[in-house]
Amino acid sequence: MLKRLIDRVQHIDKLEEIGLPRDQYALTGGAWLAIMQIRENKDIDIVVTEELHKVYASYFINSEFRKTTDQFIDKSGKHGKKQ
Repeated sequence: MLKRLIDRVQHIDKLEEIGLPRDQYALTGGAWLAIMQIRENKDIDIVVTEELHKVYASYFINSEFRKTTDQFIDKSGKHGKKQ
């Protein structure tokens, strides 16, 4: 039996488990490398629609997720500015 391309992406089942509507997000990053069989993905990156972002925004702002990712946010004010 042929394997669906999406089945090559690790963790895709997690998105289905939490019920994210398939038409409200797109896969990015390493997921595409997995689909093309270049390498396995270790995590899953998605871009979501504005509607889906509104549903989950307060969760991410107030969660442990936010506390652990704040360290990666550039707060210097220099991002995107020419030096």
